[in-house]
Amino acid sequence: MRATLTFLKDFYSPLHKKWFIAADPKNSSIEVEVDEYGVPLNSFWYEQIRQDEDKSYFKLVTTNLKSKK
Repeated sequence: MRATLTFLKDFYSPLHKKWFIAADPKNSSIEVEVDEYGVPLNSFWYEQIRQDEDKSYFKLVTTNLKSKK
């Protein structure tokens, strides 16, 4: 499953070797793989989100939820 990780503050990612800029629509989010519970599969993003206790740096939204019919 995929999710969109939106940056609420500027964030330097050593994984990507670049800055994610919150105010720039082209550089303010990234897609990440998540499990069925919305937990990032990549350990780097899991640790970053886990450490963001006050939810001030990231917002994670799953992008392919199954519709209920």
